[in-house]
Amino acid sequence: MSRSKAYKHLIATNDGDDAPRNVAQCQYRCQKYLKQRRIANDEALLYKHVMFIEQSIVPLAILFHDYKKERSHNRFIQIINYEIPEIGKNCVLITDCEDALKNAFHSYYPNVEQLRCWNHLGKNIKAAAKKYFLPAEQIVDVNEEDTSVFFKKRKEIINKLMDTIINLFRELSKRDFINQYNIVSQAWPTRFRDWFNNNLYPKIDEIGGWSSRHRNIFNEMSGVTNNRVESLNVVFKKWLAWKELSLDYLAQIFYLVNGFYVNECSIFGMFFFVTFIGGYHLRQDYYDSKMDSSLLSLVTSFSPVEAVERMKNMLRKQQTHVSEVNKTRVLGEELVSLSNSDDYDDVTENNEVTYDDIAEDIEISNDDNKQISVSSPSLSVIRNFQRKMLTNNARANLLNEQELVQFNSK
Repeated sequence: MSRSKAYKHLIATNDGDDAPRNVAQCQYRCQKYLKQRRIANDEALLYKHVMFIEQSIVPLAILFHDYKKERSHNRFIQIINYEIPEIGKNCVLITDCEDALKNAFHSYYPNVEQLRCWNHLGKNIKAAAKKYFLPAEQIVDVNEEDTSVFFKKRKEIINKLMDTIINLFRELSKRDFINQYNIVSQAWPTRFRDWFNNNLYPKIDEIGGWSSRHRNIFNEMSGVTNNRVESLNVVFKKWLAWKELSLDYLAQIFYLVNGFYVNECSIFGMFFFVTFIGGYHLRQDYYDSKMDSSLLSLVTSFSPVEAVERMKNMLRKQQTHVSEVNKTRVLGEELVSLSNSDDYDDVTENNEVTYDDIAEDIEISNDDNKQISVSSPSLSVIRNFQRKMLTNNARANLLNEQELVQFNSK
């Protein structure tokens, strides 16, 4: 559903106090409404290419699933584990703490260390602080001026609380964190302390700086983040913001973009000593990975912007073709009259439709304009057309005959 349709639906179904009051509320409600009506979700698993000094972010695999259930993620990671079991040797997984993905990764890669992104973590802590540390329900019988003062003071208190918690996460060891936490948490409200103990304390090793400093992925200011991954997600989200995009076209775009990154890495590695292309520099440790130009194999690909533009042009052509076909179909339907007369009785004794029966219902005039005039087919002819589905065996045989199925001998 496009944003314009969502907006019309919201305006038509919300009256009085529930109606959106400004542009920001309209945008928020449109996003929320479209998210609820979304029939599929997409998640991208990306990795940092350590062979280059810039450590570029490259898409590894993309998952389309209807519900965010652990079953979908299990199948997703199962395929990745079958194709790339080496991930479990020397990799770190940074997530926004989606339990389904974390559990699936732990099932197939039990030795992979999992860390949490501080950006998403900060949003969760701030939401919990507004709910449990200093809730808005404390305002009772105050005027508008007092309310604005309260929310301003509340914001300052929550920001100070956030700084305190982030400093706890920056401790050099888990023992130092525990000592400081026992002192600081005494001043917290019971509800907020219980939330912290139930949600963050059991997984503190995924958050604390002592778990990531030795891997050189910890920033003393921002901690552990997946900012560079989010920057690529912004590109993906722009595709979804373009009205309606079917899953098959979205999958084609992802495929073309993945090929773009594969080609980039191959070209940059080969031309390291020749010229500077695109901003990637091969690290000295991986000079032995350079290849001769004659061995370079590239795939058909386009940059993210080019892929979207090509898909838009393709869809525009398809929509134009479909509209022309629909006009022809409507014209044919208008010419077909489903009358109850018995003037047509062109069915054979076996109650089967013959080619002569159909030919009699279509008269083609050979004038200069070569127009086709369609007369009304008989009701008996219409009734004898039946839609049939392929069985599973027939479908499998058809795919096998067309060599669309490959069997892995492993």
